Amino acid sequence: RNSYNIVTGNIGNETIIHTGPNVWLGIFALYFYLRTNDIRGLNLARGIFSWVVSLPHVNGAVAMGRDDIWVFIFSTEHNVDYLAFLKILLPHLSGADAATAQAELNGVDSWLINYVYDAPTMLFDRGFNDDIRATDTSSLPILLGGEVMESWGINLAAFVAASENAYRISLSTFDVSDEFNALLIPRA
Repeated sequence: RNSYNIVTGNIGNETIIHTGPNVWLGIFALYFYLRTNDIRGLNLARGIFSWVVSLPHVNGAVAMGRDDIWVFIFSTEHNVDYLAFLKILLPHLSGADAATAQAELNGVDSWLINYVYDAPTMLFDRGFNDDIRATDTSSLPILLGGEVMESWGINLAAFVAASENAYRISLSTFDVSDEFNALLIPRA
């Protein structure tokens, strides 16, 4: 269960176990380990890594989960999260685990640029076979850093400008979708 209701205090009121929230927990666990040297953080991250590796993969991407429709959905957001997690985790692994993590990292990296990045628009789709664009799928790759973007052949300044234009981002406003998809939603 991966949610917490801040109004009622109920824990686990969502029963879907998604990749992204678990990977974020893994990122937290790694930073906890790096800050405190408490091995429990690294062990938790390793356990999350093992779980993600066990999920369905297609063309290097990891599915959003193990159950129901989630085995068929390959989210850009969740795979960007996973790539960030792998980049932090990899230096703390050795042997077969390190080789698996490197293969996972290479697969996700390739999938992001070859399957969900649209070079002509300089935007990322929400996921595989989902050409809707959303702010998070274009802003999260920026958090991977300029080095990653450049390794993909993406000019960071041009990418930011394309995202600002597509999502009508300014100092006072923004839209969560690109112009085409935004026009499909009635506005007040």
